[in-house]
Amino acid sequence: MIVTAIYGSEAQKPLAGSSWEFRSVVSDNPNTVHYLSTLYGKAEYTFRDDHTYSGTFFELPISGTWVTYADMLILNQETDKEEVYKFTLTSNNNNLVLHATEKGNSVIIEFVKQ
Repeated sequence: MIVTAIYGSEAQKPLAGSSWEFRSVVSDNPNTVHYLSTLYGKAEYTFRDDHTYSGTFFELPISGTWVTYADMLILNQETDKEEVYKFTLTSNNNNLVLHATEKGNSVIIEFVKQ
């Protein structure tokens, strides 16, 4: 997989108008992989041009707002549900890769464009 960083408004173009389905989790901790794979199992996010998103997480409907700054994707900014991820897109813009920390463990969460 070739990963390139796409910044700011350039990053919004491939995200907006696309649906992304969970593909995999990578971590050095197998318990973290199992936990997050269970949570994200059938997760899907659809990002819209108006900076809203909808989808499913843990098989429940979700929705909110999204914005990118440099290499950061922020969901539900300035709310109690805010989530911040470092992100990259593969060179063909078909894979969204989120870099995060879960219970002190570094994780990579990959989504594929639908």
